[in-house]
Amino acid sequence: MSRQFLRLSRRKTTPTFELTALIDIIFILVLFFAVSTSFNQERKALKLTLPSAIAVETPKSSITISIDQNQRVFWNGKRISENTIATRVEKELSQQPDLAIVLQADKRTPYVRVVAVLDAIRRSGGTNVMLEANKS
Repeated sequence: MSRQFLRLSRRKTTPTFELTALIDIIFILVLFFAVSTSFNQERKALKLTLPSAIAVETPKSSITISIDQNQRVFWNGKRISENTIATRVEKELSQQPDLAIVLQADKRTPYVRVVAVLDAIRRSGGTNVMLEANKS
């Protein structure tokens, strides 16, 4: 008895790439980066050399009062006089009572100037005042 071998014909299949899964992953990555960059908002309009601190906190909604190294005062990046701070703070707090006030002061700004601006904020009813610093 002789053996007979059957030849099985093998079909050559070409590999296919499923693009649906790849597109889904790319879409999720794009969404992740778009959302994560919107959380990191830059509020600094001035070039200040802020002091460093270990515990740094960022408020959700706030106004920024800045004092540069030449002792000029800025309200959200626009220059103002120190006399108008109290009225502006009163106006903003009447619209949003829980508004945070972020006070930025350059490292080289005299302490007397920072206290004067802080005093103007407190006289107008601002109690939620934060001093901004760089995280060390």
